[in-house]
Amino acid sequence: MTKFIAALALFAASIAGASASALPDSLRTPRADSPDYTVFHDAPTGFVFVKLPTGWKFVGQAAKGASVPNDLHTVFHDGGTQFVFVRMPEGWKFVGRADAAI
Repeated sequence: MTKFIAALALFAASIAGASASALPDSLRTPRADSPDYTVFHDAPTGFVFVKLPTGWKFVGQAAKGASVPNDLHTVFHDGGTQFVFVRMPEGWKFVGRADAAI
C-alpha cells in the first residue's frame, strides 16, 4: 500500500510540474533523435541546451526574471562559418561551431 501511495504522489507531482511550465513540450523533452538545432530548456533550473550535429551542448542558464522575447530560443546557424547562436532572455549567445566536437 505504501508503494502505491508513493507512486501516486510521484505521479501527481510530475503532473503538477508539467502543467505548471509555460514552455511547449518540444522545449521540455530532450531526445536523442531530436532534429539538429533543437533547443531544450529545463524550466526548474533554467538550463538551456542546443542539439548540434555532434550532440547536445549546454548553452547556459537563462536569467530569471528577465523579460522573455517572442523569439526566445531561436537558433541561428551561419552555414559559411558554422557558428551557432541561440536567443536567450538576455540576448543572443554564441553556442559554438556546428562542426566542432563537443
